[in-house]
Amino acid sequence: MIGLNPTELKFEEYIENNLLNLGYVSLSKSNSEALYENYDRVNCLHPSQLIEFIKKSQPGSWESLVEIHGSTVEEKVIKRVNEEITNRGLIDVLRGEITDRGVKIKLFYPKPKSSLNPEALELYNKNQFAVMRQLRYAIKEEDKNNSIDMGLFVNGVPLITIELKNQLTGQNIENSENQYRYDRNPHEPLLKFKRCLAHFCIDNNKVSMTTKLSGPRTKFLPFNKGIENPEVENDYRVEYMWNEIFTPDNLSEIIDNYVFVAEEEEYEYDEKKDSVEKKTNEVLIFPRYHQLDLIKKFKNTLPDDGVGTNYLVQHTTGSGKSYSIGWLAHTLTSLYKDVTDNERMLVQ
Repeated sequence: MIGLNPTELKFEEYIENNLLNLGYVSLSKSNSEALYENYDRVNCLHPSQLIEFIKKSQPGSWESLVEIHGSTVEEKVIKRVNEEITNRGLIDVLRGEITDRGVKIKLFYPKPKSSLNPEALELYNKNQFAVMRQLRYAIKEEDKNNSIDMGLFVNGVPLITIELKNQLTGQNIENSENQYRYDRNPHEPLLKFKRCLAHFCIDNNKVSMTTKLSGPRTKFLPFNKGIENPEVENDYRVEYMWNEIFTPDNLSEIIDNYVFVAEEEEYEYDEKKDSVEKKTNEVLIFPRYHQLDLIKKFKNTLPDDGVGTNYLVQHTTGSGKSYSIGWLAHTLTSLYKDVTDNERMLVQ
């Protein structure tokens, strides 16, 4: 048995403990009162985590910023980071850099494709993933106690929010989805489009996800292994979320190689014009489980099979074939037979 007296709180604790075993640090109130209180709702950042990362990964840049800003350096850097994420979106900032008075700083270092560059690997290892339970995000005084069950961070920057439901209490992911639709204001700084990578709904058996909160019109996609998740001995059916998806290595790869913002066309009926109108909307693409699983299997298989082998991939209609093909092609351009190799596997 996973535990007695099942509650949503127990489910939270269980997931958090698993994340801590993967190298996360806890920003939760019960584990670290000081770090928990340090979260900045207005700037949507965890300042002490962010500043610590910059200091240890880019000491030269930090010294230059101190010379420029003096005693207000932390305040100025936090403000600058928030402005850049607000204007450019989280993905662009994490993959690129921020310039403040001519000083360049990075908020995240990707995992190198091979071990040929020890310095790149050292910088990657300076990333710090963190989890906060009961993330109080609202900036209005009357909503100050509003909280989301769980937030995942990297270097003080929120990546993912999660609403959890323990089905043994009579609720499931549909209740989580309705929380996001009706109880979470999409105009809150943290919940605005492109501020986070994704918002997940997780119960004991199923998972769903969205990348854009739009009130009652919010659309969720299933994030299961199949139509139904298989039973797991002595664990929840959704254990793959913390054992596979939320691992630091996997989230780092998603940041570096998968998530992106695209434009998609939609056709809607306009009552005033009495016609069907084409609209172009920005969408944030986050890979679904079957897409991540596909690329992972290819990465594990190709080094043994070598180039030139034919494969058959089955995809259902609407399951994201084009994106899977694009991600696979991108993966193949930087695939090494072994991490110690200095030449990539390329089709001759």
